Amino acid sequence: QENVVIKDVGQEDGIVYMIPVTSDEYFLIEYRRSAGFYYDRYIPQDGLLIWHVLYGETNNSELKKLCDLECPDGRYLDAGYPLGKKPDPIKGGDNLDFWAHDTSYSLLHEGNAGDAFDVYDGVRYTQFGTDTNPNSYSKVSNKKTGIEIFNIRAMGDSMMFDCIIPPFHNWFEEKYP
Repeated sequence: QENVVIKDVGQEDGIVYMIPVTSDEYFLIEYRRSAGFYYDRYIPQDGLLIWHVLYGETNNSELKKLCDLECPDGRYLDAGYPLGKKPDPIKGGDNLDFWAHDTSYSLLHEGNAGDAFDVYDGVRYTQFGTDTNPNSYSKVSNKKTGIEIFNIRAMGDSMMFDCIIPPFHNWFEEKYP
C-alpha cells in the first residue's frame, strides 16, 4: 500500500490501523499530536506510535508484553540512544526512560533522550520493519514477519506512510484478530 493516510486518533475522523502478525499478535498504528486530543496536549513530539500487542501475556516482563510500544530509540549493539550507532534488530529492545533513571543501567546502555524519541516522527524516524531497531519480528515465533512500514512523513495535520504486508496463511485454521 502506498500513501496510507492516518489522522490523529483524537480527531473525530481519526483512525487506528491494525496489522495482524499471527493469530495471537498484531501491530496497532496510531498518530498522536500535542495539538490534538485533550489527553495528548503535553506530549513532547508528534508522530506515529507502533504498538505490538501479544495476547495471553502481561506487562510484567520486558521480553514478552501484552502491549509493547516499539520505540525507535531502542538499545543498540554499542550503546543506547542517542549514542548507539549499530542497530540490533534481534535483541535491541526498549530503552525506556524508566530504566534510564537506574544508574547502573544508564552507565551500561547510556539511557535515552526522553519521550520525544518514542514516536516515528517522519523526519528522523521514517521506517519500521525487519531490519530496523526495534523490528517487526513475531514475538511468538521470533521470525521475520515481512511487515514493513516506511516512508513515514507528515502531511498537514495527518501522517502518511507506505507499507508492505505479506499475504496471510491459514485463514481457516487460525483465528486472526
